[in-house]
Amino acid sequence: MTEQALVDAAARTRITTDTRSTLFVEAGAGSGKTHAMVSRICQLVIGDGVDLDRIAAITFTEKAAAELRERIRVELAQHSGDRAERALLAVDTAALGTLHAFAARIISEHPLEAHVPPRISVVDALGSQLGFEHRWQRIRAQLFGDRDLCPPDLVAATSIILAAGASIDQVRTYADSLDRSWDRLAVAEPTPALAEADISEIESVVDDLADCLGGCLDPEDGLAVRISEVIAWRDDLCAGIDTDRWVPLALAAPGAPNKGKGACWTGGAARVREIKEQLRELKALGPEVAGRYIGSAVDVLTHHLSRIILDEADARRRTGELEFHDLLVLARNVTRDPAVQKAVHARYERIMLDEFQDTDPLQLELVSNIVAGADAEGRLFTVGDPKQSIYRFRRADIAAYMTAREATPADDIVSLTTNFRSTVPVISWVNHVFGALIAAEPRIQPEYQPLDAAPGRPEWDTAGGPGAFVFAETTDATEDEADLSGSELARTREARDVAQIIYAAVNDGWRKEVRAGDGYEHKPIALRDICILIPSRTVLPYLERSLDDAGIEFRSEASSLVYSTQEVHDLLLTARALANTADEAALVGALRTPLFGCGDDDLLRWKAAGGRWNWYGDPQPGLEESPVASGLRYLREVWFELGQLTPGQLLSKLAVDRRVFEVSMDSPRHRDVWRRLRFVIDQAHAWYEEDRGSLREYLDWAATQQEETARVAEAVLPEIGVNAVRIMTIHAAKGLQFPMVVLAGMSGGVRRQAEPLIVDDDGTMHSYISKGAKSVDYETASAREKQHAMAERIRLLYVACTRAESQLAVSGYGGTRDAWSAVLQPGLDAVVDPVAPELRDIERFEEPVVEPSTVGETWDEWLATTALVKENSSKVSLMSVTSIVHGESPVHAAVKGGYGAPARPDDEILPSSTGAVDHGKEVGTALHTVLDTIGLVEPDDPSVAEGAEAIGLSAGITDIESFTAMVRSTLACDVVRRAAASEYWTEMPLYGMAPDGETAIEGIADLVYRDGSDLVIADYKTDLGVSAATVDAYFTQLGIYASLLSKATEVRVVRVELIFCRRQSADVVVRR
Repeated sequence: MTEQALVDAAARTRITTDTRSTLFVEAGAGSGKTHAMVSRICQLVIGDGVDLDRIAAITFTEKAAAELRERIRVELAQHSGDRAERALLAVDTAALGTLHAFAARIISEHPLEAHVPPRISVVDALGSQLGFEHRWQRIRAQLFGDRDLCPPDLVAATSIILAAGASIDQVRTYADSLDRSWDRLAVAEPTPALAEADISEIESVVDDLADCLGGCLDPEDGLAVRISEVIAWRDDLCAGIDTDRWVPLALAAPGAPNKGKGACWTGGAARVREIKEQLRELKALGPEVAGRYIGSAVDVLTHHLSRIILDEADARRRTGELEFHDLLVLARNVTRDPAVQKAVHARYERIMLDEFQDTDPLQLELVSNIVAGADAEGRLFTVGDPKQSIYRFRRADIAAYMTAREATPADDIVSLTTNFRSTVPVISWVNHVFGALIAAEPRIQPEYQPLDAAPGRPEWDTAGGPGAFVFAETTDATEDEADLSGSELARTREARDVAQIIYAAVNDGWRKEVRAGDGYEHKPIALRDICILIPSRTVLPYLERSLDDAGIEFRSEASSLVYSTQEVHDLLLTARALANTADEAALVGALRTPLFGCGDDDLLRWKAAGGRWNWYGDPQPGLEESPVASGLRYLREVWFELGQLTPGQLLSKLAVDRRVFEVSMDSPRHRDVWRRLRFVIDQAHAWYEEDRGSLREYLDWAATQQEETARVAEAVLPEIGVNAVRIMTIHAAKGLQFPMVVLAGMSGGVRRQAEPLIVDDDGTMHSYISKGAKSVDYETASAREKQHAMAERIRLLYVACTRAESQLAVSGYGGTRDAWSAVLQPGLDAVVDPVAPELRDIERFEEPVVEPSTVGETWDEWLATTALVKENSSKVSLMSVTSIVHGESPVHAAVKGGYGAPARPDDEILPSSTGAVDHGKEVGTALHTVLDTIGLVEPDDPSVAEGAEAIGLSAGITDIESFTAMVRSTLACDVVRRAAASEYWTEMPLYGMAPDGETAIEGIADLVYRDGSDLVIADYKTDLGVSAATVDAYFTQLGIYASLLSKATEVRVVRVELIFCRRQSADVVVRR
């Protein structure tokens, strides 16, 4: 294939030969931009005579920089002559690297002007994380330490922000955002002033409402009752004006009720509407007044945080211990100096900037400072793909890219569209889907530039696999899915289908298309050719479980995934139990892990016998050899050694002593487990070398790496020569390509966390600490940020799909309107997909059995041991109450037979049937969540509508009005009102032993409340209609709950109640 055959051949030729022009190159995915950059550099060196050390080629990652250097070396080696030889000697010393390395070079060449020591040291990513933790400790001491030493305005501002509902952790997150953008901070004098606590506007509106009561003809009318409540609320507001107690009250200003009859008011229905409008205005006015007051406190806090953070940055500059962001800021600042700018301009004749779509204004200014001058033309060469701009969380600004593009003459914008990576069906699918999704929007989203298949690509033969397709959501059940929520069910089935697709690819002759000379050939897909890409970590446990069940070996290759995996979680949980002897939950959790192998029945027997959750005492008689006692003895021994162990040594000891590596041998992914554990242990050693902190401090740091929002360095190296599927985040896959890509996790929700700091083009900062504590104008700025976030989600999915070379499988599993599938769906509507392959059950992959050299036991002994293990393993040690009642096995029947059920009275009336648009488990789960979240409030409380709408939408409920009415009628029923008037508990976990003394029982009671000295259990049901048999089964379940609760509390359960939730009014059935 010749270059002339390419549709963009002229553009490629110009990139190589037109070295006197400043070119702005837009290079599509797989278009060979690195090759184009290497060709231009070699032309500058060989053809134009520019010394290689006068060229700065800047890349985004160390990996990309190493690849660029190697390619330049190979290309130069093909040339002869002095220029090529001189350039080859300069490859390792030339400025061919990351932007941070280039910035460090500039600072090191001009230390006096940059006001740094002659020798600087660069702190790595781990050191930067630990550096902020130390800074935060100092910041926290100033904010929440001795208030006599703290500026009074800061004390007041902090108090206001905490009163508005912010937590210390949220203040930390905000401080972290300021620290990451310290170059944007400024400490203006004087300090911003706190606003006065002025609620006169609110008082005026409430006074007007109070006057309205004179026109009420019935004091019991719901609207009149609400006005009385508003007056009481106003009085509480006034009483708290001197203590900031008024702030949360104002944020929760009451609104208009759904009650109020026109016949009860002078002026009729029109007057009722006027009063309700006043109440709605009050509901908006309360947060507005409080918001102005809180906003001034946020400004004061920001001022003091900025001063501390800038002082810290200045201290790093003076010591020369610089973080990555410090390098960019100082390099930008020093190149503003005319003398330095002139020297750097002369030093580097050409600046070549890769991945330009991920630049930010700071980086752009640094480069612009260097190339500026009368001879600027031809000095700058940029290459990027705006459709792959996915690093906004690192301050990458697509608006800066698009502004630079608009400022470039049209003739100097060059496009590379030929994709050398993917097959024809993959490129066609990507063009159709993302051509519909990526719509041009100024400063937010670029226009879509279609990709062109490389000439010579053969037509795809579907006998080698479908090429590109969407695997749709199915209703085929998986094992043990009865108790799963809607989201868990979707993820479980999706993970099952992913395993089946991989099985089909490897066993049904799916092919990958590879270059062979001047043509292409097709080879079978192997496990090592397949990569599963996920947008977030939520789906990872489901994928691991499904692949394990199928016997498919895999590895997770992004360290951001490593800390969220089960083996690492178990190891860190055990360390946490050792670090804090008062944390009983951590201790019990550690005992339940495979490190100690304690089942729930073991733990229940230990507790029932009077055992304590610590390792200081002796076990109860008869339990000396129990798994719990054994585990506690080991933990006690290790606890005595903690003073001599670093965090890394402790984790290593736990992994070796508890046979963590050996236990993983029964998994096809044991190599991946070993690699994860080695990585975490190595990081623990590195953390201690950097920080020299305590075990608790290490565990606090490790906990931040487990958060979904953690920005862990993607640094885990793949195992070489392992035939295993790879799993990684989409961000980690940037710059990579795979013969087959499976895009999974689409049913998961998109993270919609508010950005703590938004900075406008003019430098104005908008701050968000919590829902109640933010800048006055934050919501306006946030609306624009949400547009950017949505646009970047689309680009992230584009990056994922363009990693595929030959086969692309995209999950069609849906979810809520916040799911990733909802982001992709408009594009899928625009394409007719190839028929998805028919999936079938998997015959488990098995590794060859290696015969041992010696036999430790005879065949008969082994059979006897196996039979004993099988018998013991078949015994059910823990049952849920639901499975006991509804299970059909003899084991379930035997346990159920040990319990009695409340007798059905002769006059019992079955609840009426009803109809509804939404029904099923999702409605019941949503109802339980709402009631557990808002508590047993009055039916007309504002939190009812807010909670029902938010939780209902997230559960996929379509008729929110009916769902809200159901919640209100449930709260209004006599049972709930009785519970609300007494001491009550919601979602109470219950545990105990079954009458057989062998089986542990667990369940959750929806509502438990006191009735005098007795207890009552109530259960919510959302069935549209029930039979007498169903009601009997429900009461059998409640009877077991009553037995468990009575034994645990030694208090009588006097009755059990079923609440059948309906839109109009709830039906209650009671048995004793």
